[in-house]
Amino acid sequence: MNGAVSIIGLGKLGSCMAAVYASRGHDVFGFDLDVSRAAAIGRAEAPVTETDLPSFLERGRDRLHAAASAKEAVLSSSITFIIVPTPSQPDGKFSVQYVLQAAKDIGEALKTKEGFHLVVLTSTVLPMCQYYAYLEVGSDDDAPTGGERPTTLWRTYAVVNGPDSPIAMRKVRHRRDIFPVFRDLFQKKSDQMAEA
Repeated sequence: MNGAVSIIGLGKLGSCMAAVYASRGHDVFGFDLDVSRAAAIGRAEAPVTETDLPSFLERGRDRLHAAASAKEAVLSSSITFIIVPTPSQPDGKFSVQYVLQAAKDIGEALKTKEGFHLVVLTSTVLPMCQYYAYLEVGSDDDAPTGGERPTTLWRTYAVVNGPDSPIAMRKVRHRRDIFPVFRDLFQKKSDQMAEA
């Protein structure tokens, strides 16, 4: 599983990313709510029209896999890219409903997975919509201690984090606790935009 990548969302960006990673020697597990897109990737066929996509898919043919669920994709990889639609709403703001669903599905999968897993949000958002979550995840065996010294990165983010900052920080004991952090972060964003 080392070096395996999962991609949630196989539109124009996700399909191309899957093809490039596979052509470079990585196993790629692709999932999309549109099962025909995932099936096409699994057959090394282009689910969208994009220059040179068929040739990259052909080069990575043996490393492309269609996942039946986000959970299957996550459990088969060590890195997950979220590349789902963020459609414009009537008021011009981006909808993050698909991002939240993907994050929830990934969190559910990570509840059962051991070891390190990196999740990267790649979906398109405007700079003013960018919010960041910094999480430190311990194992279930880690006992919280009152005198625990924060990591250097935690201390750095704590300096810039404030009530108006686009950062959510949380220490969680287990991966299953990750999704609520993202939910709170998007709520913080919504509250701040409503006040503006």
